[in-house]
Amino acid sequence: MKCLSLVTFLIGRFEIVPFTNKIVYVFPFIDKIWGELYYSRCVKEGYKKGEVLSQDHSLSVRVESIAVKLLEALRRESGRCHVLADQQWLVGDDGEVKLVKSCRRKDNDESVRVRLKEGIDWEFFVLDVPMACSGYINIGKVLVFTGMFDRYKTDAELAIIIAHEVGHVVSRHAQRRLTWFPFKLYHRFINGSDPEISYYLWHEQEADYIAMLLSASAGYDPRVALLALRKMKRDLKKLKGSEVPLLHLKERIEFVSKPEVMQKAVSVHQERMGGQCTDREYLVEK
Repeated sequence: MKCLSLVTFLIGRFEIVPFTNKIVYVFPFIDKIWGELYYSRCVKEGYKKGEVLSQDHSLSVRVESIAVKLLEALRRESGRCHVLADQQWLVGDDGEVKLVKSCRRKDNDESVRVRLKEGIDWEFFVLDVPMACSGYINIGKVLVFTGMFDRYKTDAELAIIIAHEVGHVVSRHAQRRLTWFPFKLYHRFINGSDPEISYYLWHEQEADYIAMLLSASAGYDPRVALLALRKMKRDLKKLKGSEVPLLHLKERIEFVSKPEVMQKAVSVHQERMGGQCTDREYLVEK
């Protein structure tokens, strides 16, 4: 079994993307090398600068409590072992940052790992940076900046934001972008066009779709996705004077507003909540 795992780690494997059911071919070793390099640099630098909040900070606890519900829903949908990583980062007296083993959750026990296929060990970090921003590292690391808590007040809004980053990871968007390069060269030099903008839009919409269904399956009302995107669009216009092209906010708002998308997410939420769904209006900017 270990030999088979090593082979698939090196030569790759097919995976089914949760909620979209797309089939993608992934190379785990590429994710591992690329992700670990970025992860180590990003997190270590953040700790050294004092930007990463401790795991017992109230904001970190809040993010992790939301993440636990999202990962539980992701396990149900994918049949894979998506759990919190049994490790934590510590800063020593000498200022060096190191990883230590730490049992994080009771649902990380061996029975969960035995029942399910190989998944991702996730970590969620809160960075003390006053920006309404979030991001991901392709090996299952999600970064949330403290500015998000000033703009997105409810757990449902934060769940959509976090689930969007989770959607990028499980869709293998970082690795799939590597396949753009030869096509990008072809279109740029042969056709004189750049398809990268379209690829980014497809990936953002796919992450939005997964975020809505994942948060709905976790018990959060998915209709807040529209409100969150509208807030983001308004904030960026204030900051930049115009939209950031690669965020595609106009197209993403239109996408999540589609009846087939919104109704699918709402039906998942209703099923999860036993047929109940709040009548609260999320389509009006607050």
